[in-house]
Amino acid sequence: MRIKLPRFPNVVFYFFIFGLLLRVVGIWFGLPLQLNIDEPTLVSSVLDLKQNINLGHFEWPHLYFYINLFFYVIFGAFRKIVSLIIGTPWLYENPSPYFLISRFLSAVFGSLTIFSVYLISKEIFSERVGKISALVLAVLPVAVYEAHLAKMDTANTFFTSVAVYFIWQVHKKGDLKAFIYSGILIGLSTSIKYNGALLFLPLLIAYLLRSEKYSKIFSIQTLKKFLYSGISSIIAFLIGTPFAIIDYKKFFSTERNVGALWQFQNVGQVEWINFPNEIYNTFILMYRQQLGLFLWLIFLILIILFLFFNKRSKEYVFLMFPAIFFSLYISRFDRSPGHYFLFLIPFYVPALSGFIVEIYDFMQLKFKNVVTNKLNLYTFVTLILLTSIYPILQSDFLLSKKDTRNSAYEWVQSNLNQDVDFLYVVGEELKSIPFQKNNTEKIKKLDRSLIKVPAPFYIVIGVEGIIKEDLLGGDRDPDSLSGNSGPILSDATLEFYADNKDRLGPPIYIFKVNSVEPEAAED
Repeated sequence: MRIKLPRFPNVVFYFFIFGLLLRVVGIWFGLPLQLNIDEPTLVSSVLDLKQNINLGHFEWPHLYFYINLFFYVIFGAFRKIVSLIIGTPWLYENPSPYFLISRFLSAVFGSLTIFSVYLISKEIFSERVGKISALVLAVLPVAVYEAHLAKMDTANTFFTSVAVYFIWQVHKKGDLKAFIYSGILIGLSTSIKYNGALLFLPLLIAYLLRSEKYSKIFSIQTLKKFLYSGISSIIAFLIGTPFAIIDYKKFFSTERNVGALWQFQNVGQVEWINFPNEIYNTFILMYRQQLGLFLWLIFLILIILFLFFNKRSKEYVFLMFPAIFFSLYISRFDRSPGHYFLFLIPFYVPALSGFIVEIYDFMQLKFKNVVTNKLNLYTFVTLILLTSIYPILQSDFLLSKKDTRNSAYEWVQSNLNQDVDFLYVVGEELKSIPFQKNNTEKIKKLDRSLIKVPAPFYIVIGVEGIIKEDLLGGDRDPDSLSGNSGPILSDATLEFYADNKDRLGPPIYIFKVNSVEPEAAED
């Protein structure tokens, strides 16, 4: 079976380059600290593969780990040679480059999705819609931000988008080749992240939309095609995650952080009484943030038209039904962070782009002179995307600047002796920061009852909402800081302050406590 490579217009390559630039700016953020709690899982798992090609745990499938490993091995060999030549062991031991490699891979996969979404939109609607989809995805806030992170979601979205392209070929042609190609891509997507298996629902929808007689749809020949698609999917999945069959007992285990089935327990489910609130959080709050205001409003209008006003052409049924259904499905999870919805991009971006072109054509028909002479299609789309582009530029700006936690970490490394100076750390956003290996205690609140070490000692405070003047004035016990900090900070000197204006991280204060007021005697 041969696949004819598609050709792309120059403008799509321009969008790809622009999208890649947006995704690369700021990928160095936070390093050498690991500020995102999900990233160390990917990097550490890939590094573990150097010791044993079988990770021995399947909470995530393994294909993306192997893809990262390929580049880790190349870089590791290069770094070792350079370290030996110039004699700098730190170059060999520093883990930050591995995070940069995985983040850059995310940026590349995120940008490559521009090509596949263009093809989906072109096949389903038209080349005009394809170009608009490429532009929309290049600047889509959630896609740009998530592509900065060393996680699996962006790569999963790319493989999902290629699968969606072949699934639509099932609708157009219905031949065995389209079924097999779809199955292979579904399997590869599932081998990146297990939600890829959900793509069998769009595959079924694509075939049902062929409007053939039911007797032919459910014929033995059709069932064989689905069977071949399923077999192809399983084979592709096992190529990416081979130890799922070799180490099948662990794969089918429900043990925490070991088996694939543990994921179903991990996400949990919200109670039905709370489900309407989760729907609101998803479609009103989350999608507004992920899309940008104007694009989100168009998305809402399209959903309303699709659900209640019979805007259900085959194209929109194929794209909008999975986008809405899977959004509701994920909203039922007890844990449903925004990146869980990332794989839906290949469905709703083409649908949005098709609808935007429809709106433009309607305006051209109604206001022909104005639209034709003063507002071409790309200008119209750019105006819609203004509320999407701004948060991206703001996010890239913040990611490219030094985080307050990096500044505080560097100060501690330069000014404290970890074998002598004791350090208390207060603040949820500081829990993962390794200020010192020794003589450090992390406490949930700044309260006299939790202070066991005699003065002098140091305290790092990183809590959102604390105003510098409040913490330094009066009894030094602001309302935004939990506990009773007055007796602790009454005789303390502010040694370091990191303002979080125009940069990420909480405001951070480092005090040297010279003495602590004694606890009040009990009556």
